[in-house]
Amino acid sequence: MDELSYLSRPARGAQGSLLNDLHSLNRQFLELILAAEPADRICGLDAHTVQSVQQLSERERERMANCPYSLFDLSFSNPAVWRSVLTEPAQDHDLPDDPASGAFALGALLFARQLCQYHDDMARLVLGMTEDVVRLLATPELAILTHCALTGQPPLLARLADHPNFWSDICDFVRDGTREQHLAAHTLGVQQSAARF
Repeated sequence: MDELSYLSRPARGAQGSLLNDLHSLNRQFLELILAAEPADRICGLDAHTVQSVQQLSERERERMANCPYSLFDLSFSNPAVWRSVLTEPAQDHDLPDDPASGAFALGALLFARQLCQYHDDMARLVLGMTEDVVRLLATPELAILTHCALTGQPPLLARLADHPNFWSDICDFVRDGTREQHLAAHTLGVQQSAARF
């Protein structure tokens, strides 16, 4: 099969650069899952799903990271959470013990703010944002986003962690390169399900 598959075609142009940034964030998010103990839950994923991701080969994880939507979520479809977080930030004593997750969340939030400011359509498609969250995340200062990231408010979760098939399906898709068309359809379904209002 051609190496330039649906998941590995090089991105081009300004949006291509943003997709490369997304790929990097997805890869970092998978690294957080890889660092977890196999019996642990992480980012809303059950232990079985964590093990499934950890058992993927390096190439398979790279293919997974290269999908054109985020594998992570920070309540991007829940404006009520973001209104609360931005008006009543968590106190310093709420700081979590996981600096890696906090550092990742900050990078993800800075990426999200960039999309909200300059590419709001992509924010909706690749991050699943609502229009209200796009508006809310277009303006916070770096200090506020840093505080959100380091306090874990909102919490870092896997995208669609509570969906019964999303993570098992995507693990299957990256193991079997002949199922590219199924993944294309799966991607479209995720993006079309992104809230618009």
